[in-house]
Amino acid sequence: MIKQINRILAEIQKRYADKRTQVFSAAVENLDAGRVILSGRVLEAVQRQELLQALLAAFPAVEWVDQIQVLRGVNQRRAWVATNLTGLYAEPSFLAEMLSQVTNGTCLEVLETQRKWHFVRQEDGYLGWVYTAYLTNEAPGEPTHLVCAAEAPVFDSPAGNALLTRLPAGTALWVEGETGARLRVRLAEGTCGWAEQTLLRSFASLPREEAARRTQITTDALTLVGVPYLWGGCTAWGIDCSGFAQLLHRWVGVSLPRDADLQFAAGREAQPPYREGDLLFFGEGGAERKITHVAVSLGGGRIIHASRARNGVHCENWQENPSLLAGFAGARCFV
Repeated sequence: MIKQINRILAEIQKRYADKRTQVFSAAVENLDAGRVILSGRVLEAVQRQELLQALLAAFPAVEWVDQIQVLRGVNQRRAWVATNLTGLYAEPSFLAEMLSQVTNGTCLEVLETQRKWHFVRQEDGYLGWVYTAYLTNEAPGEPTHLVCAAEAPVFDSPAGNALLTRLPAGTALWVEGETGARLRVRLAEGTCGWAEQTLLRSFASLPREEAARRTQITTDALTLVGVPYLWGGCTAWGIDCSGFAQLLHRWVGVSLPRDADLQFAAGREAQPPYREGDLLFFGEGGAERKITHVAVSLGGGRIIHASRARNGVHCENWQENPSLLAGFAGARCFV
């Protein structure tokens, strides 16, 4: 009996094995002839229901005692990033792998708490651990603008030079006034200051037409040449290949999944000749390559990407790079 139960558990586990977006760790806690206790954690109630239905179908006479914790509910608790930038980690520790980064004002679903850390889910479904002290429980409202430059210094007054903080590329914030070349901005935790208008882009002004989005992606991408490579990085303070693609699309109002393989699976197939704004994907293995890298097309054979090999964002012709040419897996589009 236990072998068959474990086989059912393993079969369902395979469908929810991607720990970046899924949680499924159900197990048998106690077993006797007519009564079985199930424990563990799952992300959604539908996963628990799927498991129970499979077990009941296989063992209709058994009493199944459900002690599985469902992390995500209807009225899920939320928190917002209250510092300028913090990491999303694989484990509740600053020493763990940094999976991604979240900027000021980012809304997170709080799924679980361990001491000083929250296990959270981003709006795109990406999971990880965030340090609790860097969050606020006060909803800041809908943001009005994005930082559309490498960074935006925030000053204490319309004409002053005293810095309050620096906001990295892609940060959402709230504009509440204007004086000359500076806008009065509010951050998620309530801090107010002044930022240069040229460094911010309102959500209302984001391009809506495909051609305008493609042109803006190219223009924005070239401003980030030389940004150093950082695994898990999402800003101009350090960025990886998929974080680079995600940031450029965020700047034109388009949401992308976090990682290159997720982006490849989610995008619309793009055909050559590749146009500016298309995403080119590269990988390892034979015909069924594992996607490991993404670059942004500048049109023709030119690309711009955050490359570990070059330790940063740079432009090149991918068709003249033997490793990229050998690993090309296809192209996708989101605009």
